[in-house]
Amino acid sequence: MIEAHPTFKDNRGSFTPIDCKDWEQVNISVNDKRFTFRGMHYQTSPPQTKFIKVVKGSIIDILYNLETQESSFYILDEDDALLVDKKFAHGFLTLEPNTIVSYLVKGAYNPSSEHTIYWKDIPRVKKEILNLCGDDSITISAKDDQPFDSENTEISPETAKEKSLRLACEAFFEGDDESLKSTKCTWIRNMVEIAKSIVS
Repeated sequence: MIEAHPTFKDNRGSFTPIDCKDWEQVNISVNDKRFTFRGMHYQTSPPQTKFIKVVKGSIIDILYNLETQESSFYILDEDDALLVDKKFAHGFLTLEPNTIVSYLVKGAYNPSSEHTIYWKDIPRVKKEILNLCGDDSITISAKDDQPFDSENTEISPETAKEKSLRLACEAFFEGDDESLKSTKCTWIRNMVEIAKSIVS
C-alpha cells in the first residue's frame, strides 16, 4: 500500500508535487505538536478512498478494516504516500512536531454519514499509541477522544437504542475478555450503521 512519493529539498526548502486530477477534495493537516492524533474516521454514504501524503515530518498511519476488524500500521515520512481503501477507518499519529499531512479524497463529503471510532475501543490501536506516548502526551480533539461512534461533528450522549445495542452485545459475548468483547461490539455497531446507510 505504501508508495514512493518524494518531497524534493534544496536550500530554499522543499517542493512536493501532488496530482489531484482524479480526486474530489484536497485537505492539508498542520500539526504543531509531536504525538498529535487524528482518527479513527470513516464515511458511509458515500464511502471515501483517501491518498495520504506526508509533506513534512513523519507519522504512524493507522488503518482499521471495517470488514475484518484488523488493524494495520505504517510509518510514513516525506518520501512516502499511502492509498487508503474505502473499507478502512483511518487515523494517524505524528512522530515529529510541525508535521504537515496532505490527503486527497475520492467520494463527496457528507457530514451526516461521517463517523469516528473511539481509538481506545480498538485494542491494537490503543496498545500502539499508549506504548509510544501515553495518555498524558497525546494531543487529540474532544470529538476523537469520546468512547462512542459520533455522527457529524457533534458529540451526543448514548441514546436508548444505542444503550440497548451495547448491552445486548455485552450479554451475547459474555465470557470473552474485555478487549475482545469491545472489538466485537464495535464491529457490530459499525455494521448496523453501514446497513442503515444502504437502506436509507
